[in-house]
Amino acid sequence: MDFLIAADHRLFRIINGWNHPVLDFLLGWPTHLGRTVVVLSLIFLALAIYGFRHPFFWRRYGYMVLCVMVTNIIVQVMKFSTGRLRPVDFFKGVDAEGLTFMFAEHTKAFPSGHAATMFAVAVLVNKIYKGRLPLLYLAAVWIGITRIYVGAHFPSDVLAGALIGAFIGAIFARFLPSQLSSQSAES
Repeated sequence: MDFLIAADHRLFRIINGWNHPVLDFLLGWPTHLGRTVVVLSLIFLALAIYGFRHPFFWRRYGYMVLCVMVTNIIVQVMKFSTGRLRPVDFFKGVDAEGLTFMFAEHTKAFPSGHAATMFAVAVLVNKIYKGRLPLLYLAAVWIGITRIYVGAHFPSDVLAGALIGAFIGAIFARFLPSQLSSQSAES
């Protein structure tokens, strides 16, 4: 177990230590794209572009909101029960070798809510739209990396969040009402 913790800390220091102005731009501000309110807003915008008049617009959006909310509740319960410190709090007084945690929120770290939200959405949206949005998986990985880069999470927090989100997204995809499924996405 000590080996895994040490590896987790080492990988955190590597990713967090990349520190370059271009990476600050590519991995700094985009970390906010994984926030629940931003994800839900982007889903709403994408569906709105698709068409408010689509007969299942509000049902699809509501189902995605429900998936995100369930994901967030589970993540918050896990954060409360594990109580794992964020790297910025764990390494008090230590320069984190790069762009450190840029937020004032010193909440618990395990698992990453941003990663969980992004992966839940990626899995569910790809189920609804027959896998036509595989770049959502890449976006989810990107957001996960940003969380490490800014010092908000250890890699294991992000990995756990990704697995939890993907699992919850898969459950919601499995029980997707037929009128919201990929066949209805065309109509």
